[in-house]
Amino acid sequence: MLRRLECPWTSETLVQEYAHGHHTVFEYALSLASRCPDWMVAETMEAAASYGQLHVIRWWLHELRANCSLTERACEKAARSGHVAALEALADGDALWRTTTAAAAALGHLEVLHVAHQRGAPWAEGTARAAAKYGHLHLLQWAEEHGCPCNLQQLEAVATRNDVLAWLRLRHAQ
Repeated sequence: MLRRLECPWTSETLVQEYAHGHHTVFEYALSLASRCPDWMVAETMEAAASYGQLHVIRWWLHELRANCSLTERACEKAARSGHVAALEALADGDALWRTTTAAAAALGHLEVLHVAHQRGAPWAEGTARAAAKYGHLHLLQWAEEHGCPCNLQQLEAVATRNDVLAWLRLRHAQ
């Protein structure tokens, strides 16, 4: 399919070409971008966000004016990978944030969670649950202090670390 569209590489390959200094290959591939389908743009944005490749993200947002539906998963990938600058670039492109806070919480990226919250990301239903499940007490405490909904009984049920469980029980007793 990609060869027929004259896009001979996968989206991840394009991002890796740029990351490894092969700018000519990357620029050539991008010159074909107008013939690439939306899913190719979306996958490239996601790969760029995963690797923190700001040039790629900015190029797609500026040149192709990638819309929000193409960048929502990219926000999630940037959050999971801890790439704050990539997340901020996507936010500048009006990306959607539905899963961003939960993705950051699952991997303990407090700085990413902070930036996402500052930029207006809504609290995802699973944000507190992810922090509790994966043992990120500092993140769970910060999220609760900043208005993240926390059902203490549900969080106790998924908590995997003793320090998280002890804190939840203390909060529940108050």
